[in-house]
Amino acid sequence: DATPELCTRWIALGALYPFSRDHSTKGTSPQEPYAFGEPYTSINRQSINLKYSLLSYLYTLLEASHRTGAPVWDALAWVFPEDMQTHDQDTQFMVGEALLASPCLEMGETTVDAYLPPSARWYDFATGLEVSAPGGWKTLPAPLSGSLPLHIRGGFAIPIQSPRPTVAETSAQPIKLVVALDEVGAAQGTIYLDDGTTAGAVETGAYLRVSWTVANGSLEGAVKHSGYAPGCQRMLQNVTILGLYP
Repeated sequence: DATPELCTRWIALGALYPFSRDHSTKGTSPQEPYAFGEPYTSINRQSINLKYSLLSYLYTLLEASHRTGAPVWDALAWVFPEDMQTHDQDTQFMVGEALLASPCLEMGETTVDAYLPPSARWYDFATGLEVSAPGGWKTLPAPLSGSLPLHIRGGFAIPIQSPRPTVAETSAQPIKLVVALDEVGAAQGTIYLDDGTTAGAVETGAYLRVSWTVANGSLEGAVKHSGYAPGCQRMLQNVTILGLYP
């Protein structure tokens, strides 16, 4: 039987899983996202909305995993092997190369001690604000009512969408590009799109792949493969750039 607090924490963590569900077994207390009532229902809705907003990013990672065998989640040591501080870090993880998650896993805690490798710039996903340089160990606020501590790594551009009640409705929303600049003002990213239902899209070429590159104050997009037309509703709507200096 999960407590309302820990179940809410695990739903927040599950929002970043490629596949997640919340259920209990016969003879135990219900623990659906709405089972504990408020304020937990609203907090869990916020976590699920985060997952849906990241669907296009997660889908792109899953396609790359299908094609290359690359994991969707990475240990910090895998992404930053030269940084010895990451080698025994087992409570944080990278979602792809662009997002760093630092979940709160303990009952009653409202902060998280997290390591942000100082070789990169980091931006708070919820606010877009850059973490004070340099990186290293930080005590991050992690109230139960807030979002799971999540940071965008400088040098990457990720697609997001406005969350809707279903995957199909969310997938039809316009793309919003969040660009996190690195130390030299550069970034890159990719999105993979297909119709979401037809098997073998990669093998038959029925997909669209677009890449973005930011360098020298300019953002450029390039179509790498054009075997699928997503329709005007899934076009790029706006671009948010993090890390611009005044």
